[in-house]
Amino acid sequence: MKAQARIDQIELLLSLYFDKDDKCYRHKRIDEELEKTYEKSAKARENATKRWGNMQTQCDGNANAMLPNTQDPLPNTHNTLSLEEQELCDKTFIEFWDIYPKNDRKIRKKACEEKWKKKKLYKIADKIFNHVRIMKNSDQWRRGYSPGPIVYINQERWLDDVEKELTLAEKMMRAGK
Repeated sequence: MKAQARIDQIELLLSLYFDKDDKCYRHKRIDEELEKTYEKSAKARENATKRWGNMQTQCDGNANAMLPNTQDPLPNTHNTLSLEEQELCDKTFIEFWDIYPKNDRKIRKKACEEKWKKKKLYKIADKIFNHVRIMKNSDQWRRGYSPGPIVYINQERWLDDVEKELTLAEKMMRAGK
């Protein structure tokens, strides 16, 4: 009953603002605006056809040959390393990769090297090497629970507190007892 009342209210409102034509409601002003738009669009299409009629588009031809000279690659704007820094970066990354424990997660060498370079980790390589050497001897890492090198770099694991990760036996071995 309520549904029929709502339908009657909606039909009343529609009849106030729109004319019913076959199966739809129409509005005179909207129809006029649409007609103007359609005429303008048709006229623009006709003029474009007259003007550009038989021209070949990039889609039809060799698009690469048609590019203007302004389409050069973007200039390299990121900070680049000097030759000395590059050599040091390469040398320290190779050492990092060599001392990192071998396991199933030691993958993505290229991604690691790019992160190493981007974060300029060659500047703190000694700190990282020391941390890796300590953690390699930890019970956790010896049991195979070491992160992959990319995770180690991304999460900056060398900043972790080594003491929290070592077991009591390992702490006693480090103390020489």
